[in-house]
Amino acid sequence: MARIAMAHGDGLTAMEEGLELDPRHQAIVYSSMVLAGMDGMQQLALWLMESEVTVGV
Repeated sequence: MARIAMAHGDGLTAMEEGLELDPRHQAIVYSSMVLAGMDGMQQLALWLMESEVTVGV
């Protein structure tokens, strides 16, 4: 659980700073945003459109 929380934190930091995410973190960030609800999904969608990063499901 600690690893997921750490990777999730790294992903959010990368999103905020506009840095490229490690592929291992992308799915974790995506899943976390799904759990965060619609606001999280809207933020993720906006960030993905701006950064043109692809997220595998």
